Amino acid sequence: MLLSECKFPAVLRKEKFFDLSSDFTNGRRALKRWLLAELTPRPESPMLPDRPADLAQADIDVLEPLADWPDCTQAPDRETALAFAYARHSDFEAVAWLPCTRRGRVGVLGDVAQALGLRLEGTWEDNGQALREYCAEHRVLLLFENLDSVDPELVNLGGKASIILTEAAEIVPRKPLAELIRLFSSWKRNAGKCLAVLGDVESHLDSPEILKEEIWSEACALCSAAVALLKDYGRLAEAYDLLARISSAMQVRGDLAAMGQVDWETSWILEHWNQPVQIPGRLAAAISEQPTQLSLF
Repeated sequence: MLLSECKFPAVLRKEKFFDLSSDFTNGRRALKRWLLAELTPRPESPMLPDRPADLAQADIDVLEPLADWPDCTQAPDRETALAFAYARHSDFEAVAWLPCTRRGRVGVLGDVAQALGLRLEGTWEDNGQALREYCAEHRVLLLFENLDSVDPELVNLGGKASIILTEAAEIVPRKPLAELIRLFSSWKRNAGKCLAVLGDVESHLDSPEILKEEIWSEACALCSAAVALLKDYGRLAEAYDLLARISSAMQVRGDLAAMGQVDWETSWILEHWNQPVQIPGRLAAAISEQPTQLSLF
């Protein structure tokens, strides 16, 4: 590495030679990329949306500080954000594009952990702290698409993380309930696809439409499958969140038997978190009625 002009032996000016004397910024970037490639095992290409043919035309100069300095946040248009991610992914240990349409706060943090290869089984608050601790030690680029405008602080993870907030030109329509049920009915074979549409599941469970008699059983089945998927991945905070959503709908319908089943699942998660568990009367009744056949809902 050459920091200033001097008689540097030509034999040393080989493949791993970095000249910072004439162009310090680009020389430092080249050194950093080499160190990351040598010390950090990474996939050959980042997990990003498909690359449009005209992406190279985007001006990414305004985003260069994200590659040079940690704990930076910018909000470019989607094309510029994508172009930067493709052009500068080698400046980071990990790059993750995170669609946030219809995703709640708990789900967004779950998606971040999943993208970074972390299995975080704690509460939503514990997971947020774990992500901040991870980002304090790792140089990552996180790109959030369509994050709720009231939640920018949610993803202010600090440390060595660089954050991009961007928006899609068009919002992808929510998948119909029937389509989600078909997909989640075989979630073990379609886990990746199911994880990608959890925002749609949340949206349906929050909709008053599921209270209709002809839809109710399907909504419960969808929630049950989604909770099973999330538990399998150790994403207990999101499973707990979905259970709370369906429990609210059950209260509106006065479905005490089903609420007892939800209480059972919820108590299992609370015990995993070493939190106190209170047994409501409806749960005690459910246990006495079906002592060996307690399945969700």
